[in-house]
Amino acid sequence: MEPIETFIKQPHFVNGRWNNGYKLEIYLDDDPVDPREEFSNVGKMICFHRKYRLGGYHELTIDCFGSWQAVKEFIIDMYGAVIVLPIYMYEHSGITISTEPFSCSWDSGQIGFIYADMDDLQDYNGDKTKLTNALIDEVKEYDNYLTGNVYGYKLYGMDDNGKWEQMESCWGFYGDYKCILDEYGVKDDD
Repeated sequence: MEPIETFIKQPHFVNGRWNNGYKLEIYLDDDPVDPREEFSNVGKMICFHRKYRLGGYHELTIDCFGSWQAVKEFIIDMYGAVIVLPIYMYEHSGITISTEPFSCSWDSGQIGFIYADMDDLQDYNGDKTKLTNALIDEVKEYDNYLTGNVYGYKLYGMDDNGKWEQMESCWGFYGDYKCILDEYGVKDDD
């Protein structure tokens, strides 16, 4: 597997000390974990699609409901949901999801909901805005998983013979890999 980006900080003298430099390689994570199955999530997803099982297991079928409003009312009544956000999907050479509708109505539409109940709201000290943002972030994280927007890195240091030696690696960064670059002080112009 080849890195998608490589950053090299040459050995240099800084603040009265010698810094051996490093090489940071960024990779696409080719085996990320499903955040809906492996992470602790606040929101619960109920999605319906004929080709994909998205958001987690449930026994409901869309045929039981006459409209998306009926599904939403069921979630509120049956599960005590206090926040219910729609989930939309765009399918064209892959899939992407969002809590906002996509501009192209031909290959997109609503596929379900993400919701939180009163216990979740209490965990957020009654702050509906923070809880709503947490649900939106969970959908974004799941979208990063579905679209393959998950990264890892390998960090190398210079050994005594002047060769790069792997010091550490870490995987499972969902979304932009800028946080990896920030951790190592890599700037866009490096």
